[in-house]
Amino acid sequence: HAKVWDQWGLQHAVIQLAQPKLQALFSRHWDPIQKPEDHSQTLAAWKLLLAPSAHYMALNPDSAAETANAFKNMLLETILPEIRRQWSVNWNPRNPKPVVRFFKAWSQTLPHEVQQQILIQALVPRIKREVEAWDPMTDEVPLDNWLLPLLPVLGNFSDDVLPLVRQKFSIVLQAWQAADSSAMRVIAPWIPAFGQHAGPFLSRNILPKLSLAVKSMQINPAEQDVQPIKFLFDWAQVLPTTMVVSVLEADFFPRWHSVLYQWLMEQPNLAEIRSWYRSWLALFPTDVHAIPAVKLAFKRALRMIENVEAGQLAVQEGDDEYFSGGEEQELHGVKAPSSAMPMLTEEEELLADSIANEEAVQKMSFRDLMEVFAAEYDLMLMPKPGKKHQGKQVFSIGRVRILLDDWVVFVQQGSEWRPIGLDDLLIVAQA
Repeated sequence: HAKVWDQWGLQHAVIQLAQPKLQALFSRHWDPIQKPEDHSQTLAAWKLLLAPSAHYMALNPDSAAETANAFKNMLLETILPEIRRQWSVNWNPRNPKPVVRFFKAWSQTLPHEVQQQILIQALVPRIKREVEAWDPMTDEVPLDNWLLPLLPVLGNFSDDVLPLVRQKFSIVLQAWQAADSSAMRVIAPWIPAFGQHAGPFLSRNILPKLSLAVKSMQINPAEQDVQPIKFLFDWAQVLPTTMVVSVLEADFFPRWHSVLYQWLMEQPNLAEIRSWYRSWLALFPTDVHAIPAVKLAFKRALRMIENVEAGQLAVQEGDDEYFSGGEEQELHGVKAPSSAMPMLTEEEELLADSIANEEAVQKMSFRDLMEVFAAEYDLMLMPKPGKKHQGKQVFSIGRVRILLDDWVVFVQQGSEWRPIGLDDLLIVAQA
């Protein structure tokens, strides 16, 4: 009877009798690689007899704690040695399925402390050795094929492995050029796994090469090669918005506006200029064009064209008076002929409507501001794929989950979402 079993504390005595039998079972008749689920149900049945019950813990807490510790030590002496031997010698980490299957089958049977010791003594050292031996230049098996499935199993111990992965990638990327699209296919699956370290990693290893490519691109209306800026657009699905904007604002739009300005000074065919403007507008992907800073840059170009069509002065981007709606001036006192004033196309009208609200254009969205805030502290704001709460996208920042609603940050605490200030958010995100 269970109560009699607990009353006399028989668990501790039976553990001593059970240990030799279990040791023989696991050392002679268990292959944790080929059949990782084997004997999990057997141990689950033994656990009902050997592990202290809640009734026993309430009846005699000191004895129950001693029994729990004896049960844990028995498992460490019977299961752990065989796992450590098999995973160290016979398991190929490039086939993660046996390990994933093992933890799925045994997670409810093995105490947490035992699972942690299996990770520390058997799994983490084996994976680290494999990552150290991995050569991203010559290895035919992509790292994400076998290591990413193991990260949920590793849990917090992923921090023992991922720095080595980033180091390996950084070494290879030193010789990488933006024209090589293979890098994005390799790096992209790792960005969510890198978490708060993804931003600094991209900033050091990817952004400078993309910036150099865009900066070296000649802007020539007569013969335009747009491939360098397409490299940036390809990476826009991986880079934080702030990084994309930083390249465009530093290395593209000032020169693009300058070329447009010089062209407008020559009293050109304005229909050709509008066609050139539309071709650039069409080149920008929808998600990049939706960035407020990009919308504003296109609006400025359109205003320059419209000014010259109206016989007024087209000015450089840096003229704050012009861009704040200052007094318009004539272009060297000469107005363009009225015949050179084509009407706005439907596409341009839609663009003008989309950016008509100056305040909405000039102010960043709440998400944009949070991305800037995160980047300032070497964190990264990342959407959690498929995760929403009451229709709102859930994000991760550091080690916590948040959502953004009406300019308020909410942090997940258990099953509840509570508002949090940025100072407090920074503390928990970096914990």
